[in-house]
Amino acid sequence: MKGFPKTVEGRALYALEFYKQNLETHFLTEEKVLLPAIKGFDHDLDKLAEEIKGEHVRLRQLFHALHDPKELEEKLDILGYALETHIRKEERLFFEKIQEVLPNVILVNLKEKLEVNYT
Repeated sequence: MKGFPKTVEGRALYALEFYKQNLETHFLTEEKVLLPAIKGFDHDLDKLAEEIKGEHVRLRQLFHALHDPKELEEKLDILGYALETHIRKEERLFFEKIQEVLPNVILVNLKEKLEVNYT
């Protein structure tokens, strides 16, 4: 991929910058806006929301571990797998369940709140 760092150290710095620029806000917005708004509509959805929140904690730990240069390549592999798994769970299970369970009026309101936080 053009412009992607070739060294392990460069990839770690790239990942940390991506986290700071994109994921940090994404995680916080989900935790402060999305998760509270969907709580209590459905037991299975509440369970998924707790898993998502726990994955955010784990992903933060994995990103912060990149500051330590020991075993950096292994850390990047673990982080990449964890991030991919998290994204797939959100897209294929979590967001689908939200759309299935929440009334349309709440979904529209939630969409507006989320757009405010991302713009």
